[in-house]
Amino acid sequence: MSVEVVHFIADDNEGGYWEVLRQQLLDSPTMFLGCRVQQYFTGMLYNGTIVGYNARYQWWNVVYDDDDEEDNNIYEIIAMLKRYRKNGGETVDLTNDEIVDLTLDD
Repeated sequence: MSVEVVHFIADDNEGGYWEVLRQQLLDSPTMFLGCRVQQYFTGMLYNGTIVGYNARYQWWNVVYDDDDEEDNNIYEIIAMLKRYRKNGGETVDLTNDEIVDLTLDD
């Protein structure tokens, strides 16, 4: 279910869908458990999965495909969901001077 919600929002070409996603993360944070994300580390984007949520600190726990893990705040999670969608879920080598837009849409 959570993956369908993310794809529905990401397919919306009108401005503001990332704000809708942010609100959904705030309203139902565990709904996104199991969603795939990407994070940038040392010249590479790594795929991971949202596996947990800490309500006290409002952090989502991500486990990467290489078994590394980290906690992320809402803005990091939105950027990671966006990055995964933008890159089609593929690992991208960024060592050849590619520019990565890590900003969030308003």
